Amino acid sequence: MREITIEQIDNVRNRANVGYKEAKETLEKFDGDIIASILYLEDQKKLRSDIKMVNTTFFSKCKDIVDKLNNISIEIYKDGKTALKVPSTVAIVAAIVGLPVVVLGLILAVFTGHRIKLENKNGSFSEINENIDIVTDKVKDFSKKI
Repeated sequence: MREITIEQIDNVRNRANVGYKEAKETLEKFDGDIIASILYLEDQKKLRSDIKMVNTTFFSKCKDIVDKLNNISIEIYKDGKTALKVPSTVAIVAAIVGLPVVVLGLILAVFTGHRIKLENKNGSFSEINENIDIVTDKVKDFSKKI
């Protein structure tokens, strides 16, 4: 029987979802043959799926971002009445798909005296909304001059 090295154990562990002990025992069972050990672990359904690892990290981060964006809504209102309120994810998708239409809609909303604000489930973004109000007021003043 060949001596099992730490490199062989690490090699099996990097490809399979097993600990040092199981990797060593499997290598001993197959006389240090890494490929045979991995194939055996694959039959035992103990191989680590690289796609699954990518999915869990990449897609979980994407899901976290979408969840955060879903908690933020964009509201267009006038005289205290809401004209449109959508989650920011919907607004982003709409902007990607039909950017000219969205920009034109926002310009028309501002020129007709509507206000735009961002809100999340905990309240509004007061600093950002103050800046939006300043821009809206300037556009409103400009539209009165025209």
